[in-house]
Amino acid sequence: MARTAGYVDGSELMLFVDTSTGGTTATYKPTLAAKSHKVSYKTSTKEIVTKDTVGGKWKHRSVSSVDVSISVDALTRVGEATNGVSDTELMKMLKDAKSVKLRFGFKASSTGDTCEEGLFVVTALDQTSNAGEETSYSATFENDGEVKTITLSTSGITGTATT
Repeated sequence: MARTAGYVDGSELMLFVDTSTGGTTATYKPTLAAKSHKVSYKTSTKEIVTKDTVGGKWKHRSVSSVDVSISVDALTRVGEATNGVSDTELMKMLKDAKSVKLRFGFKASSTGDTCEEGLFVVTALDQTSNAGEETSYSATFENDGEVKTITLSTSGITGTATT
């Protein structure tokens, strides 16, 4: 489904975590009670200076790696979390020190829409608990390999995809 031209409301985008325990079928759930997400792409470069460089002033650069980080700010929720991934589950993922598969895209996705998908490591989880306010947390994920733009082959971001 083609999206109409215009600005994107931030509440339309969501981070989804694969909660399956292996096998061939992924089970994606959104981060529970999310208030905001941030996706950062950054390259690491190295300088290349050769004798061919005119006057030695101008450097050439070569990309040596691409880093992707995703962060989520959310409210802490206690109790049955069947409809999403809680900070408690993210803490377990961090302590397990294993990569998790993430998807980031429109939460109301349709066949033909795209999203970003890849393996990530939970690198930080911070909890904030101020008096008189809801407890919140912030989690950060960093890529563990390639992050691909995929096209969804079934309706919904939790469906199957092709690269």
